[in-house]
Amino acid sequence: MSLIESDKNKLLNFYQNLTKKNGIGSHRSLSWNTKDTQHKRFEALSRIGDLSNKSIVDLGCGYGDLYLFLRKKFRDVKYTGIDINRDFIDFAKEKFINDKNCNFIINDFSDMSFDKADYYFASGAFSLNLKNNNLYFELIEKMFSAAKISIGFNLLDKEFHDSDETFLTYDVIDTYKKLRKLSGSIDLIHDYLYYDFTIFLYK
Repeated sequence: MSLIESDKNKLLNFYQNLTKKNGIGSHRSLSWNTKDTQHKRFEALSRIGDLSNKSIVDLGCGYGDLYLFLRKKFRDVKYTGIDINRDFIDFAKEKFINDKNCNFIINDFSDMSFDKADYYFASGAFSLNLKNNNLYFELIEKMFSAAKISIGFNLLDKEFHDSDETFLTYDVIDTYKKLRKLSGSIDLIHDYLYYDFTIFLYK
């Protein structure tokens, strides 16, 4: 299922307004409060396994900051970042113009086929409250189908932040139980930010 038009407009307008306020290249334009919280999420995602010499797809990649983080931690990561926001993708392409191990694609990833890759990631991509929030779990299933080894993504914890007009939060236990139906091998990480949790689903 693809983004309905009103949800697509909400998504684009949300980030366009943040970019107008904070400027292109700012972590705040990606809706990260601080670089530290952004990196804590990246550190949690990097626990998924040894990503050296592995292919990775990052949904909602923004400026490719996850790649920058992983490139320092692992060898020869083959990275593809996908984002619906043209300004973000243009910035990322310029930022990594001389790096042959990464590729950036502008696309609505809810409406595209996923190529096979070792790992799929989504950091912060499932946090905007939409009219059709079931789309997020459909995307998780799609990620899992395309991944050869595992997928990793983070979500906001409902215990510390109720869903509101902007942000969608998740019950940790309910989400875990729901995703157990998709994979018998699942890890839950909930020790890096009290209001956020990360899930890994393994093949």
